[in-house]
Amino acid sequence: MGGKKKGKKGKKGKKGEEPEPEDHYMTMKYDQLEISVNNLREKLQDAKVKRNMLQIEKDMIHDFYHNTRAEIVEKEAKISNLDTAMQVEEQEHRT
Repeated sequence: MGGKKKGKKGKKGKKGEEPEPEDHYMTMKYDQLEISVNNLREKLQDAKVKRNMLQIEKDMIHDFYHNTRAEIVEKEAKISNLDTAMQVEEQEHRT
């Protein structure tokens, strides 16, 4: 049965803690901060809408690419089948 472990004494503070940087928001009044926050929220909303539109366009292009690629593979298979059929017909014609 172990005894109690004693914690380290003399901690000076957390290592990851840094003082807040000085910026123009620290000197603003409440009304100015409120307006600034609303403007930033509008910009964020616009950025989200634009990002969603770009993501939709990217997904559409990706889908078009895969559909077109599948069509190309299908057409190549048809051409290969026709080529084989032509060769068979030509061989039968010669004999």
